[in-house]
Amino acid sequence: GWNPVQGGNRCNRGSGVDALSSADGVLDLTTTPLFWNPNWDRTDCSSAACDDPSLRDRRSDVEVRQTLRFVRTHIVELTYTVTNLAAVDHRSTAQEMPTLYSANGRGGPDLYRLFDSTSTEVAINVPAGGDGFYYRNFSSPGGWVSLQDETATYGVGIYYENRLTEFQGWQLRSLPFNNVRGLFHFGIPASGTVYARAYLILGALGTVRAEAEWLDESIPPFGSLDAPTLDEVVSGEVPVRGWALDNRGVASVELLVDGAHAADLTHGGDRPDVCIAWPGYAGCPAVGFSGTLDTSGLSSCPHLLEVRAVDDDGNARVIARTRVTVAGGTGP
Repeated sequence: GWNPVQGGNRCNRGSGVDALSSADGVLDLTTTPLFWNPNWDRTDCSSAACDDPSLRDRRSDVEVRQTLRFVRTHIVELTYTVTNLAAVDHRSTAQEMPTLYSANGRGGPDLYRLFDSTSTEVAINVPAGGDGFYYRNFSSPGGWVSLQDETATYGVGIYYENRLTEFQGWQLRSLPFNNVRGLFHFGIPASGTVYARAYLILGALGTVRAEAEWLDESIPPFGSLDAPTLDEVVSGEVPVRGWALDNRGVASVELLVDGAHAADLTHGGDRPDVCIAWPGYAGCPAVGFSGTLDTSGLSSCPHLLEVRAVDDDGNARVIARTRVTVAGGTGP
């Protein structure tokens, strides 16, 4: 079936890179993934395409943009933008975005021990069809997992910002082959875009756990202001609306005008469109905010509007800014 894979396809053909840039500590790359099976759309189950030059490099109908940056010494932020280039809706299913593989080529470390967020080792012991591979579905309540070496003193973890807690690990010790992924279910709308963020955490198991717990408690909210729009001319009672997301939950949202508190905004409005674009976050789909800006005391000149959100851990962030002009204002 339909299965774009950023790393390449079953013919051992890499997907390649469409664009690559590096500036100010950020690595930004864009890929049009190959279909895992170049014959994905045949109805006779044939996968004999690897010897056909016209099929073996068959590109999919999505574009994946991946941005990487260090946010702490041991933490790399991964931001994904997946754009559907076709006018076809893809139903919700389990997606690998991202899957963490540990490679030990050229004498690198064998990171085969899998741990959940309670530092409990997970045995990957369910046969996956008689080909030597094993898998295991498991829960990790903290939203992160880690692959470690024999002594658990060197490894890498992954934390999903939407706080996925259901995971799947795969292994074939004779290669060796080790990976783990969150069971991330989402669809991709026709000609639409889906976003996600995750974090790689480098170090021993204890380091991964400490950094993951810091992330879990420290990530602030993010969002957008839909109305009013930039340089809009407003007067009277002006509707204010947008959305805010957080890894653990949004506690409050307020409107600031020129840096001063102007109104409390109500958070919890139904915004299924936001949760299609940013799937899996706490509170979905009740993530919209709304309220009213009273312009009666403002002067007839441009004013800076800011939306400030606070999450359940007390982390605050200005998630949106815009500028409006008040028509016929009476203030100083």
